[in-house]
Amino acid sequence: MNYILKRSLCLPVFLLLVASTFANPFDTTSIKKNRQDSLVEINLKNQLVTIKNNDALLIPEKTNRINAVVKTCRIVQPQSCDGKGGVYFFWNQQGADCVWNGRQENQGVSGTYTEYDNGTASLTGNFDRNGSFNISLSGRTLVNTPHFDACNTSTDVSGWYYFTGISGTIDNDNNCFRPNTSQCGISQTAQVGLGASTRSNNSYGIAGWWQGTWCGGNNPNAADINFDLIECVSYECTISSISLTPTECNPINNQYELNGTVNFANQPTTGDLIIQMDGITVKTIPNPFVSPLNFNIPNLVSDGLSHTITATFSDVTTCTNSQTFTAPNTCLPCSIVNITATPNTCNAINRQNHDITGVITVQNPPLTGGLNIFLNGILKLTLSQPLSNSINYTIPNINSDGNLNTIVATFVDKPNCSGSISYLSPAPLTPPTLEIVNNVCPQKIGEINVVEHCGTNSFIEYSINNGTSWSISKPLYSTIPMNILVRCKSTVDNNCYGSNNTFTTDPIKCTNNNPLCTLSPTIYIDPCNNNNTDFTNSDDFFTIQASASIQGGNHPQRFEVVVGADPFTGLGGNVLNSGGTVYNSTILLGQNKIFKADGISLYKLIVRDLTNNSCFKEVTLNAIAPCSETDTNSPCYPRPCVPIRLTKN
Repeated sequence: MNYILKRSLCLPVFLLLVASTFANPFDTTSIKKNRQDSLVEINLKNQLVTIKNNDALLIPEKTNRINAVVKTCRIVQPQSCDGKGGVYFFWNQQGADCVWNGRQENQGVSGTYTEYDNGTASLTGNFDRNGSFNISLSGRTLVNTPHFDACNTSTDVSGWYYFTGISGTIDNDNNCFRPNTSQCGISQTAQVGLGASTRSNNSYGIAGWWQGTWCGGNNPNAADINFDLIECVSYECTISSISLTPTECNPINNQYELNGTVNFANQPTTGDLIIQMDGITVKTIPNPFVSPLNFNIPNLVSDGLSHTITATFSDVTTCTNSQTFTAPNTCLPCSIVNITATPNTCNAINRQNHDITGVITVQNPPLTGGLNIFLNGILKLTLSQPLSNSINYTIPNINSDGNLNTIVATFVDKPNCSGSISYLSPAPLTPPTLEIVNNVCPQKIGEINVVEHCGTNSFIEYSINNGTSWSISKPLYSTIPMNILVRCKSTVDNNCYGSNNTFTTDPIKCTNNNPLCTLSPTIYIDPCNNNNTDFTNSDDFFTIQASASIQGGNHPQRFEVVVGADPFTGLGGNVLNSGGTVYNSTILLGQNKIFKADGISLYKLIVRDLTNNSCFKEVTLNAIAPCSETDTNSPCYPRPCVPIRLTKN
């Protein structure tokens, strides 16, 4: 540390002053004199002093507090657990086995306990019996577990600390006691805290174990020192609190100011008060310091985040404290700069729909509330905070109708911050339309024509096995009836296809070059008949009512209903209405129980012209369930065994 001395006295006189004043306790490392300007520079080690002598002034360029007092307490005699009171104990060792005999000194005591900021402390005072003590403690350290004895069973563990070194003297009755660390391996310690004096759990005190010998003697001894400490006054620098108040965000520059107040005590008289924000120094306040101390930090960016302010005295860096605050949210105008919307060909699940993906670009997005995304006025998506300046979104499963769709994005907490974009939906994959031209007698020619094709970027697929497999080749017309499924498939994404349309060919059977005729049968299926056997369903049957109309041909008059005819030629089979039935009239068939109502049997009928067997239609009768009750429902179930009577004929 550099000191500059201004003087008007002669140099030898001043040097005598310096020698008598600074030789002890200060350490003077160098003294320099500038004869031209009458200045003397003195380098001292870490001393906080200002000395005036007439017109001589010692001015430190930089100062630090060294060995400053941080706490003083008045020493009083504690009350022992046996009611006698005690101050200290002396113990005399006998032999090599450390067997101790003791005597107790319990005279009244007075004195001072002083702690310093370098981790040392001192005990000074007097006993009533013309005794005194001057003890130095060093090596202050926190501990987790205090010591206990028979008088003390519970203490405040959190407030305890140790001094691991003891030196000094106890002088009483013309004897003195000095430390000796070589006896019995017992370390010298002193403990400080509630109940440390081992006399009262609620009293703040100190207890020291000191091993040594009598002055001038060779007998080893030990001392157990116990004092209660009262009227403790702290001189340690503390920053008790920091209050912070941010201003509102300025919409012109998106900035705010932070106003703060620091409350402290026992502050240093040198150095600076350093204010840091998130570890970066934002303000330096020079001494002198007066609590409470107000400060202001301007031009801070409004980001809505949490920040930490730390106040620290530069010359007592242990004197520090911190406080957090939340900055105001950004207040620059929010603006949605751009929205993109890119449709794919089709949705992965519903292949007749599509998905939209896009990016929303925002300036100064709000830090609270979500972002609503609407499709054609319907809320489809809400994105939650935190939201950045570039926001990705996806709206799935949108109907592909080829129309113009509009997407609108709006912030919940700032409805005026909104934007929109429109896009053209992919065209629907509407199934194509076929025209079936059945063969015309006598030419026997049929056609399958495409009336309505698929749209752009799609093609037609055909299936003649009910969708088990698909082909881009149109099937050929055949004299065998076919069900043809058609659909449109995307050329962009082969996984995307539309719904199906179904078309059926109905070839006309032409024989003997007969002119074309068209026969239209009508079959009504009557309800199941249980054959008057309520509990036997094996004989259940049903009847039908058949009628037909005809166009063309050689003026036919009647139709017949046949079972078992050739489905391709219409020939053969068993005629159910022998002689035929006049067209446009109805005949009841099946009274002979040929149509079983068993829930299994299917019947294929041929309805044909009586005189022109090439003019016919095939009709399929689906299975009809039985209508008799089962035997289990009979009141006579199980039926009794009745012997059969045989009569010989």
